[in-house]
Amino acid sequence: MIHLLFGQDTYRSRQKLKEITKEPFSQKAVSCYRLDAEDTNCATADIAQCLGASSLFSDKKMVVIENFSKLLDPQNLLLKLKSIEDSKDTTVVLWDREIVADTLSKFKNLAAKTQEFKNLTGAQLKNWISEEAKQRGLRLFPAHLERLENIGSDLWAVSNEMDKMLVEGGSYEKPDEFKGTNAFGLGDSFFTSRKQGLNDLLQLSEQGENEFNLFSYLANHCRTVLLVKYYTERKQPVPAGHKIHPFVVKKATASSRNLSFNQLVSKFKNFFEEDFKIKTGQTVPVESITKILLNG
Repeated sequence: MIHLLFGQDTYRSRQKLKEITKEPFSQKAVSCYRLDAEDTNCATADIAQCLGASSLFSDKKMVVIENFSKLLDPQNLLLKLKSIEDSKDTTVVLWDREIVADTLSKFKNLAAKTQEFKNLTGAQLKNWISEEAKQRGLRLFPAHLERLENIGSDLWAVSNEMDKMLVEGGSYEKPDEFKGTNAFGLGDSFFTSRKQGLNDLLQLSEQGENEFNLFSYLANHCRTVLLVKYYTERKQPVPAGHKIHPFVVKKATASSRNLSFNQLVSKFKNFFEEDFKIKTGQTVPVESITKILLNG
């Protein structure tokens, strides 16, 4: 059997490739080969050798050929694949990003299963984000969705951002099941309005939000806002090395608009002081957050 996977969305195509190869590559009864046509040492002859190779220990084999359309002579690969297309003992998986129409049509006619992965946008992107978050056990509220959707169709970047959210802590809950405020809302009001900040903190506390996670999130967010403020005052872009998404930079800039750099430094120092008190049992997170909020 021949599988053909291609398309701009390499995140989903890689996931599908992993799904197809996971079981065979874990079985000793299957001989497995993996080649990359972009490798300067990889030639059609090497691929042909793998396709025709036999093993003393197994009659079945799987051959994965990545970037196959980049071969100098894909026609020779096509001929070799035609000779084994009906084989029940050989599975071939062809993976690539962009393929010219003429080459694509030839291989599609040969493949038993073909799947194209186009970039997701709009409702499709939103649904994918929600489903991916559910599988990861990640809580998503409207602010989370907005943050992820603003990244766009680069699912590698979206996935990395989800990983960061998981580090911040949380369990999955559908956005429409959550009617109150959320940690991201508190992150905004904490720097812009003491009254709204206290109201958001009270709501989160009543909803049973983990107070330690809230404190950790606000401390990290304060560091981000402080960093963005530093570069904003100097009219410089935030260096890519800090790995802060443009959407987060935009939100942080708005949050710090009415605060001086020194005020933010003071808040950040307060988080260090209160963190020590929490860890030594002198106070609890909600009291520390309230104190920093009112003293700012």
